[in-house]
Amino acid sequence: MNCHIFAGILALCLLITFPSDALTIYSTGFENSEGFPVGSLPITGLNGWIEEVGNGLSAIVTSQKHTGTQSLRVAANSTVKKDIVSAGSLIYLDGWYNPPSSSVFPDLDGYPASSAVFMFHTTSGLIGLDGDGAGNGAWQESHILASLGFNRITLLLDYSNKIWSLYLNEQMIFQNMGFKNNSVSQLNGIRIDSAQNQSGYLDTFQVLDEPPDFLLQDPTPTITETLLPTPTVTQTPVPSPTLTPTGVPASEVLEWKLFR
Repeated sequence: MNCHIFAGILALCLLITFPSDALTIYSTGFENSEGFPVGSLPITGLNGWIEEVGNGLSAIVTSQKHTGTQSLRVAANSTVKKDIVSAGSLIYLDGWYNPPSSSVFPDLDGYPASSAVFMFHTTSGLIGLDGDGAGNGAWQESHILASLGFNRITLLLDYSNKIWSLYLNEQMIFQNMGFKNNSVSQLNGIRIDSAQNQSGYLDTFQVLDEPPDFLLQDPTPTITETLLPTPTVTQTPVPSPTLTPTGVPASEVLEWKLFR
């Protein structure tokens, strides 16, 4: 299954703790209380989520969920999209996805300009495109398979430096990969393509301008033993990747091809 960030995978409402000054650009858990009743997505869409391609089977369901009682099903052989606009130069997409997998590498011909491109492959595991900025690039194979059920996917999009990084279940898999198209200058939405014979399920999804909880590693307090003459033990967190935005103007279409 593919997810695109187009004039925007999914990048993903999460039940996580964020700093008080963090900006949540968009979040949803696909719950009824948020305006997502159970049933097929209407032709005109539901809260902006539209089945762009498919047979009308993409829906809000209760059969699969990460938190709450519902999730979004992207039906087999379907494409679901949602416009989400942000001119920020560094964006985080974070959420939980129960992905299908495909034995076919995607053909990039005909796809619109994109930033991050990745998918779950049957034998190669999670694969990502190290883009050349001109519409192509080299596929990198992690040979790391998704866990059964929902997996946490966290995507960093650095529009200033035209690079992206991805974490699967809080473990970095791809770091500083090139954009497929350097013409992409801002987030405008998300598009998810399912596999031909499998549905995918998205839950607890949000877009942020600051890192999710597991990337915010506070210094560990100094621990001092007083009963025995032992030295002070200080633990220092491992630094997460540094991405420095430089304020590239946002104007062009971005597509994130997440799953296939």
